Amino acid sequence: MSVNDETPVPAVEGDVEGDVEVNVRPALAYGWQKFVARWLPLVLIVLVPVALNAVIVFVGLTVVHGVGWFLAFLALATLVTHAASIGIFNAALQATAGEEVSVGRAFSTKRWAEWIVFSLLYGLMLGVGMVFCGVGALLVVAFFGLAPFYLLEGKKIAEAFRASWATTRSNPNLPFALAVTAVVAYAGAIFFVVPALVTYPVALIAAGVLYRHATDQPVAP
Repeated sequence: MSVNDETPVPAVEGDVEGDVEVNVRPALAYGWQKFVARWLPLVLIVLVPVALNAVIVFVGLTVVHGVGWFLAFLALATLVTHAASIGIFNAALQATAGEEVSVGRAFSTKRWAEWIVFSLLYGLMLGVGMVFCGVGALLVVAFFGLAPFYLLEGKKIAEAFRASWATTRSNPNLPFALAVTAVVAYAGAIFFVVPALVTYPVALIAAGVLYRHATDQPVAP
């Protein structure tokens, strides 16, 4: 299935028929293998939202004046960063489908409006979760971490959240596996930005593997 194919994946009620393969270690190993093979475009894809955020915040600090303008630029930076996260989710779908990972295709979609709204909602959920010592954010990923993939492969915003919730609740080990990918993704950020350029794509590709297993789709070798 193409990354930008808008053909809906199976209905929410039938997304999962019993347990799916949720062993996170092979998924992470697969993510590492794909990162090694395609490290340059993956690093560039992760760098895009980081660079955009840095530029907008820099302008807010140095060019405009006043707290109000700075807060406006900070809000804009947050919006752009969340919207640009589409790149790594698309790249994960490309890698797990056996397609060539490229920067251009990673940021290509016909559903930008829906994605922006979705990414803000998902980012808000993660932000609220971070208030609770990060545990809440892990729970968000554990139960709604498949929603970005569902949306990019055809579901509407509410359907994507419902599908992720239904799928993770139907497979007892899947929430834990997704939470582990989140820990790996953000572990690099603890040690400044550079390690995250590796851990983030590895973890998101692993999450893409879990998504494909959950929706009974093949994973490319």
